[in-house]
Amino acid sequence: PRTFAVAVCPPVLRAFARRHPDVTLELDLNDAVTDPAHGGWDAAIRIGPLPDGDLRARLLGEVRGVLVAASSYLAERPEPTPETLARDHCGLVFRSPSFDAAWEMLGPDGAPKTFELPVALSANDLSMLREAALQGFGVARLPRYLVADDLGAGRLMQVLPGWTTRPRKVHALHPAGRRVAARVRVFLDQVAHVLHVVNLDTMSPRG
Repeated sequence: PRTFAVAVCPPVLRAFARRHPDVTLELDLNDAVTDPAHGGWDAAIRIGPLPDGDLRARLLGEVRGVLVAASSYLAERPEPTPETLARDHCGLVFRSPSFDAAWEMLGPDGAPKTFELPVALSANDLSMLREAALQGFGVARLPRYLVADDLGAGRLMQVLPGWTTRPRKVHALHPAGRRVAARVRVFLDQVAHVLHVVNLDTMSPRG
């Protein structure tokens, strides 16, 4: 996926390129669900449910989403609570076949609750929604990896602290019936190593 690739993958690519300078990397950043076996790719990284098909999957980690908004936006509205969020606030909604305008979130106790806010803006790009949130456009539900720096710097505030989306697993996929080339195996090992030592929720080292 485009946003994940830009926000998370550069350290993986840099580490791999330093160790294996003779290997050329080619990426296709695409939010569509594609089959690497039919697309001619050695491997794919996918977030969310695994598709049916003859693919081998390697778990790399999991990601969660949070609700965020700019302090300038929150200063002009009543304080959001689970009871008033949908009534008093407007949403910035990711437009995708895998998501809809209703946001299911898990409370601090793990209990689910669905919020459906009036839509101020919808877009098919998470980076666009992050920028709209920074501009005070409304409340966005975004992956933590995308807004970790903004939350740390105070550019965005978490709405309903303690609430997150259900975790979504990140897998590397490659065709099961094809011999895995050494360069692909080494690359997937590098991806797994880097993502294993990074907390994808906060984009900081584990431990």
